[in-house]
Amino acid sequence: MKKVLEAAILLSALNLSGLTAALAQTTTAARPGTVVLLQAQAETFVDNDEARVSFFIQEQHADRAEAASQANKKTRETIERIKQADPGAELRTTGYSTYPQYANNGRTITAWQVRQEVMMTTKNLSQLEKTVARVQTVAAVSGVVFGLSREAQRKLDAQLLDMAFVDFRSRMAVVAKALGKTEKDVEIEEINLANAERPFLPRPPAAMMARAAAGEVAESKFEPGDSRQSLSFTARIRVKP
Repeated sequence: MKKVLEAAILLSALNLSGLTAALAQTTTAARPGTVVLLQAQAETFVDNDEARVSFFIQEQHADRAEAASQANKKTRETIERIKQADPGAELRTTGYSTYPQYANNGRTITAWQVRQEVMMTTKNLSQLEKTVARVQTVAAVSGVVFGLSREAQRKLDAQLLDMAFVDFRSRMAVVAKALGKTEKDVEIEEINLANAERPFLPRPPAAMMARAAAGEVAESKFEPGDSRQSLSFTARIRVKP
């Protein structure tokens, strides 16, 4: 038992000695210079080239099957009108719900409501006002959002990254000058693009649609506007002494 205890103490001393040596080696190997963390940024405003319009159909009837039938019929007509007015638009049904309406006693069902939602995504902004007005004779519009298409966003991402690196070089030169050094005295130790931020802030449309009415609907006026796009990343540099 005594030998086991002595062996444990010796092993512990060896581990501590090894740790001390490792720390000493790390301290000795520490690189001289001043470490600076930088954040590079780029920002621009880009004209929106895409619109997303949310249509909905809502029907109410005492008979649940009849309410569903009316809603389904108007949904098909809504989709057909969109395809005729804008053949290149992307369509997606985003929701379908059926729920009862109760009397004041909260127990007796007096009617059924059926709601169907259709999302239209289009780049044909010049035709948008006519398309929406044509569909509004059947469906209502719950919202219109302008933004950038996937193709435009990918192209813009590359431009923003170039702009951010220009900003990074500029900041690096400012730091070197402030420390009485030149850019030749600066080493880039790390550039972190993994957590690069790209906020997207679309501006709201100039007008929103009201609930559809019977007959013809006058065209509204839409202004696609632009979006503020930005990108930032962090980097670590070392300025030599």
